[in-house]
Amino acid sequence: MKLDRDGIMVAEYWTILPPKKVFEEKIRELLIEARERLERRKKISGRATKLLT
Repeated sequence: MKLDRDGIMVAEYWTILPPKKVFEEKIRELLIEARERLERRKKISGRATKLLT
């Protein structure tokens, strides 16, 4: 899912899979984005914990 220009989450659905190489690249990009989001959440969560103690 991605944000469109208005900030609305938009899902992308494939009815036919792309070629294997394209599919693998898309999965790789999604994995990188997910890892980056998790790292940002950890940093934010860590800061909030420090503020509360």
